[in-house]
Amino acid sequence: MQKLLGEGKDHLDVPGLDVRARELAGELPDLGIGTGYDPAGVDADYAPKLWAVLAEPDPAPRPKHHPDVIRRAADLIGPGDRLLGDGPLTFSADRWAAYLSRKRIAWPRLPSGALALDDETFRERARAHPAEVGPIRELRHTLGQMRLHELAIGPDGRNRFPRLP
Repeated sequence: MQKLLGEGKDHLDVPGLDVRARELAGELPDLGIGTGYDPAGVDADYAPKLWAVLAEPDPAPRPKHHPDVIRRAADLIGPGDRLLGDGPLTFSADRWAAYLSRKRIAWPRLPSGALALDDETFRERARAHPAEVGPIRELRHTLGQMRLHELAIGPDGRNRFPRLP
């Protein structure tokens, strides 16, 4: 929104903003800029108030490719952890244990002492820690449904599927 408003500009630089601001004040009282046109003759200056509302940062969530989101994901992995290896990426119980320790998240263990990594445990812990555990649970669940090694590949290297239901 800042680019639309422009650097160094204000409400006086926009022709017709005062009229449109008065109309919007009457149509959309939730904007909080006033009540709009007053037939009694008392007319407030709505343009600077509308300008201030338009200049506020957009509260929309950031897309997955936003640098801050990527930086947060890298912080979740932790320093020294490699994102890409020589082979396929796999879930590491050791890295998960280190992450849980850094975040001080209690996690159930099996009688052997290993972390309980079943889907029910992840579901339960994701309810208790939605921001930290929820995305990992969703990723594990989704990847668990993608059994690419079970696809029947023909001699031409392609997978075929029946067209009839």
